[in-house]
Amino acid sequence: MNTKPPRILLQEEIRNLIMACSNHLKPIVLMALMTGMRKKEIIDLEWDQVDFEHGRIHVFSMKSDRTIPMTKTVRHLLQGLTREQDIPYVFHDPETGKPFRDIRHPFLLACEKANITGLHFYNLRHNFINFLFMANVSYPDVLEIMGYRRPYAWKRCCNLSIDYKANVLAQVDKLLKE
Repeated sequence: MNTKPPRILLQEEIRNLIMACSNHLKPIVLMALMTGMRKKEIIDLEWDQVDFEHGRIHVFSMKSDRTIPMTKTVRHLLQGLTREQDIPYVFHDPETGKPFRDIRHPFLLACEKANITGLHFYNLRHNFINFLFMANVSYPDVLEIMGYRRPYAWKRCCNLSIDYKANVLAQVDKLLKE
């Protein structure tokens, strides 16, 4: 059994990774960091799943069907992408019009360029979970936002950052001193 905790990026690493991404990879990485969507959910995302009028993204996958509210940043990111006639995919190879199938290699190149080791694309989802907890989102809300059907499923994805843990313990320390 693999007990190694998920890799959580530091803020500087996030900035470096985004700067190191190629033009086609950057919006995909940003979507993962800002929505917690899985890689397959992102690369298979079609424009008819994006509802700008109501500010929502409808995700349909084997693991969960859910609706994700768009933040202003996500809306801006999606509106900044070129929508091509007759190509339903949000993120697609401009040569084929098909969704990207191999983002592993470009992602590893970006990590190498950013001098980041031990990171896999799915760790971006783990980072998003960490962001939710850092924003004091409740456990039931995290489950709902992430689309987890089983309450224990998030535990294998979650490894709270040391900064978050330090902040929580500082709050406990403060309570004990009062």
